[in-house]
Amino acid sequence: MKKQRLFTPGPTEVPPEVLKALSTPIPHHRKPEFKETFLRVRGKLKELMNTSRDAVIFSSSGTGAMVAAVINFFSPGDRVLVISAGKFGERWCEITKTFGLNVKCLNYSYGQTFDKEEVTDELKANLYRGIFMQHTETSTGTEHDIKFIGSIVPEKTLLVVDAVSSFGVYKIYPEELKIDVLVWGSQKGLMLPPGLSFLWFSKKAESFLESSRFPKYYFNVKKEFESQMKARPLFTPAVNLILGLDVALDLLLDQGIERVEERHRRIAKIVRKGAVEAGFKLFSRNPAINLTAIEVPEGTSDMDIISYFDEHGVKIAPGQGSMKGKVFRIGHMGYVDVSDAFMIYELLKNFKA
Repeated sequence: MKKQRLFTPGPTEVPPEVLKALSTPIPHHRKPEFKETFLRVRGKLKELMNTSRDAVIFSSSGTGAMVAAVINFFSPGDRVLVISAGKFGERWCEITKTFGLNVKCLNYSYGQTFDKEEVTDELKANLYRGIFMQHTETSTGTEHDIKFIGSIVPEKTLLVVDAVSSFGVYKIYPEELKIDVLVWGSQKGLMLPPGLSFLWFSKKAESFLESSRFPKYYFNVKKEFESQMKARPLFTPAVNLILGLDVALDLLLDQGIERVEERHRRIAKIVRKGAVEAGFKLFSRNPAINLTAIEVPEGTSDMDIISYFDEHGVKIAPGQGSMKGKVFRIGHMGYVDVSDAFMIYELLKNFKA
């Protein structure tokens, strides 16, 4: 049997230590032993983000946390700005419009990042209740400069950032970056299976939380936050995923998030060197360090390339949205090292169209 390895942009490989934790007998979520684990995990998340503020943990995909960000901090008709340059930027546009916000989407081409001057002028000319954006756009392998946006966000505006594919890869200290609402998921940099999402909010965002007029039930951040402070999630949590998270956070904290980010930078550099040397063209104009999007050469289909990787036991991903058939994507985040990068390097260099 050929070993299969995940180099998709999510889900990602799960370390053996985490797999072991996932396979342990399920504790009851209202018993003291699980409560201790739950509180310990919350403390480790704060340490990883260098903050004194707790995150809320939901049993959902990352999109669940995106929905929670909209319905808990905004109200119908609120004017918001979405910075979109890919499928997941488009998702912010879709979610905010679905819930009746007054949305302006600043759209940029796939593979591009935003125009700093245009965004600056837009924020000077108009008052927005919130700004929604990605840190890294998973559909294109592009990094957006969240630090720049944080530096120009008006006092009465919330900066909401989707870090689903960047959390656990980059050093993200939300208070330093002036992020007000941060959302992420379990299945990428955190090296877990899908099923957990997370939402962190700033002191500034508390007043927005209090004034929100959307109805809420499952994704009720205020009630969930208060209940989770007592290690009592309102609804049955994904218990084993939280046991695995406890171990995964230890792996990240033991290495240190600065060194984790540096490791990902080295890996990205090696993968891209292999792509360029093999004659491929990189797609993103401002590449992220967690995945690489590569243009499909003329005369070749994306399925030819994906099948070639499959034959070598490596799972990569096609393009998304309007980029289907035009790019393929190689994820290199989480449980990956330099030896993995060189394996991808060799596969790219040996591909024959």
